[in-house]
Amino acid sequence: NENNNVDMHENIDKNKQQTDETKSQKVSSISSYCWSFDDDFDEEVGETKSVNLGKISSDDDPPLTSPSEWDASQLAVKGENESLSDITRMSFSDKSIVLCNSSDSKEKWKCALRKYENDTSKLETVDESEFSSRSSKSSGAVFEEKPTSHDWDDGSDKSKTTRSYNSVLAFARKVDEEEGESKDIYPAFKYYPRTRLPFYQACSVRILSIITLTLIAVCVSLVVVLAIKLSQGEPIVVISESDTPTLSPTSLRDKSGVREVIEANVIKRNATFETLKYDDPRVFAMDWLLYDDPRQLDAFDDNLAQRYSLAVVAFSFDSMAWMHCGNDGDVDSNSSLCSGKDFHEFIDEEKYTWLSGVDECDWYGVTCLEGVVIGLELGRNNLVGEIPPEIAGLEYLKILSLHQNCIYGTIPSELGALSHLEQLDLYKNGLSGMIPNDLFEVTSLMQINVAYQYWNTHNCTRSDGTIAEMQYARADPVNDYNDGLKGKIFGDNIAKLRNLRQIRVDDNSFYGEIAPAIGNLRQLVILSGGNNLFSGTLPNELTRLTTLQELVLGQSHLSGPIPDKIGELESLAVLFLWDNKEMNGTIPDSLYNLTKLEMLNLGENQFNGTISTSIGNLEHLETLILGGNHFTGTLPSELGRCHELSILQIEDTGIGGIVPP
Repeated sequence: NENNNVDMHENIDKNKQQTDETKSQKVSSISSYCWSFDDDFDEEVGETKSVNLGKISSDDDPPLTSPSEWDASQLAVKGENESLSDITRMSFSDKSIVLCNSSDSKEKWKCALRKYENDTSKLETVDESEFSSRSSKSSGAVFEEKPTSHDWDDGSDKSKTTRSYNSVLAFARKVDEEEGESKDIYPAFKYYPRTRLPFYQACSVRILSIITLTLIAVCVSLVVVLAIKLSQGEPIVVISESDTPTLSPTSLRDKSGVREVIEANVIKRNATFETLKYDDPRVFAMDWLLYDDPRQLDAFDDNLAQRYSLAVVAFSFDSMAWMHCGNDGDVDSNSSLCSGKDFHEFIDEEKYTWLSGVDECDWYGVTCLEGVVIGLELGRNNLVGEIPPEIAGLEYLKILSLHQNCIYGTIPSELGALSHLEQLDLYKNGLSGMIPNDLFEVTSLMQINVAYQYWNTHNCTRSDGTIAEMQYARADPVNDYNDGLKGKIFGDNIAKLRNLRQIRVDDNSFYGEIAPAIGNLRQLVILSGGNNLFSGTLPNELTRLTTLQELVLGQSHLSGPIPDKIGELESLAVLFLWDNKEMNGTIPDSLYNLTKLEMLNLGENQFNGTISTSIGNLEHLETLILGGNHFTGTLPSELGRCHELSILQIEDTGIGGIVPP
């Protein structure tokens, strides 16, 4: 094999010498069966049976880079004495094609150059006699695998001495002929030895060996230098602390995707963890979820969002109650289990402290259905802080009860995304700002209680010992008094809440007229909005609410008469319209048809007329307050039929006579 390879190299060199006389070539180099094409092509030889024809480009012509420029450019080499299987076409930029095909499928190969004009179907074959090794056209040669007559398709002597080769070498070259000069533009070589190279002769093995030896030498050098320094007693330089803070170490939890999932699905108002301040409750909650939570949920856990949302709630509200199961319980020091006689009078199942390692459904105040949080009831727990928008991450929440705490700030508009919410209890806190319009989109709401935000004297003690005083804005005495929630709570939007049963908005700063649309709330049982800044009159449409049991609109700046059809509210038990100052007119006769009425307060208005004898129909009446009006006449004796009456107030009126027994 070694002799045959030498002969092969001699033939190649001879062929190259013939063309080097008139032109400058780019010569391919051969080294230990490793072929190099102008440093742009390097392929280790082996037992390859089918390969793409290699290609190279010169600096003078655009390179042939895409397979489309080498149409059908694959040589198929099979066993000994077998020929190339298909015609190989190599297309070049000067509209010429080199075709190599077998004239004798067993022995001979010929190459010819054909030119074409635009249309490849019209090929003009150049006379083969023009092909010589010194021609400015192209040349090609094929060496065969067995001794046979060698046919050069370049016009050379065909009686050359035949030689024996143990390999197949295909060579094709195009020559440029600009300005009388000729040089190789696209040479391409492929070499297929019949046997696999020895392991130690493979190019890749040699390269890897060099790299390995280099790395070993570097490591040895470092060890030697270190040993010399230690032997000479020289100190080893250690990087000292820098005043510049460094990035926190990245743990597997940081790479778990949990942060990205929470940021994409739970964090609200376009916030990101990169922009949030270090002391933000959302940051604290994320750090707890990643590093301190014993459960260590992954990014694909179904409970990830709700557990994080609850953690944000815990870090948003400053309260020692988190660690003591609320104001009604105590904690078992060994298990975080809520215990205590008072606690279990209200809770009939085992509950644990917040942020403990148990399932979040087992935290006290949390109610779940099949593992999904549907209730959050944390009333009277001395919670101090603002409602976080991320509470909307509890997307299946039905009950949100945070009453009688020290919660200030606004009601987040994100509550409008809680499409399953049925009960919203936020009364007796220190909330302020506008009622969000998004809240009217929660058509599942059945109960709204945001009463008593204005001038609430309830205080809470923070964990640092300071007092949160709720009569001031944001619970801080440096601010003005808190004036409660604002907005048109009884505007046209109220009609969207068609499932509403109760709405209590007393002691706030709501304003505007009571829209006729309120008559569409056909399931309403309680409407209580005393001590607000409403205007206008009671709409007649209010009398459509036949299920209404309580109508409380005292001190609300209303005016005008009581609707004539008030008697159609057949279920009404409480009617409070006191101290509106500007309400006037007589008591409608239909009012005496409210046989279920228990409390009637019309005091401090401008009502007039007499008290009808039909008042005896109100047999369940317990409280009757008529003082501060312009009534006349005497108390009818029929009032004596109201056997349950315990409070009667008629001072500052024109009513006279004797109180019936």
